[in-house]
Amino acid sequence: MDVFGADRLPPASVTLLNGCFAWTADMRDNPMPQMVQAMKLGHASGEPHAGGHSGARPNAGTPMRAILWPLIWASLFGTVCAFWAHLHVYYIYGAATAKVRPWLATMGLQQANQTANLLASRTPRDSAGFAAAGGGLAIVVACSALRLRFPWWPIHPLGYALATTNSLDYMWCPFFIAWLAKTLTVRYGGIKAYRAALPFFLGLTLGDYVVPTLWGVWGMITGQQQYMAFPH
Repeated sequence: MDVFGADRLPPASVTLLNGCFAWTADMRDNPMPQMVQAMKLGHASGEPHAGGHSGARPNAGTPMRAILWPLIWASLFGTVCAFWAHLHVYYIYGAATAKVRPWLATMGLQQANQTANLLASRTPRDSAGFAAAGGGLAIVVACSALRLRFPWWPIHPLGYALATTNSLDYMWCPFFIAWLAKTLTVRYGGIKAYRAALPFFLGLTLGDYVVPTLWGVWGMITGQQQYMAFPH
């Protein structure tokens, strides 16, 4: 609709396109990064050949097919559990009550409201927005090429993309602290100090997931209302 304009599309197309809003609006819960990470870990899990020296070429690691099927079954099972959990919470507590996060009901109505607004006031093609998207793509490609050619290049293409999102408004400080800690460690301690400190910082990341998970389990066991962990 931004490329061609909602005013050039029939009402049925506008309605169907807005039906895809739930799949494209918020990608923070996309499972793809976790799946790719699991496949990468499986690929790197090979050990040196028996009888070989420490520099021997490792085995191929865990076969991709052995990782693929558990991921498929986990995705199917997780999808069913997610639908059941949402419906269960809505029917028990009420989707539009103060006991349920209001964002959930708002997102359900947003695509319907957006469709009604577009049908009532058809918007033309967003030429400026399309040009801005093309400019952003060019900057990302340029940053990627410069990063590959010059090791000292400071701007990461992912950093540029994330800098334009709302999430960075309240997550810039952790990113800054991580960058500062890594920079000081590498500059004054070298790669040896970096490798020595790596388990500590990985432990911080792991704790950021484990502790909220344990609080959530404790809340379900005791029936007590728990605070939402951030980032959720």
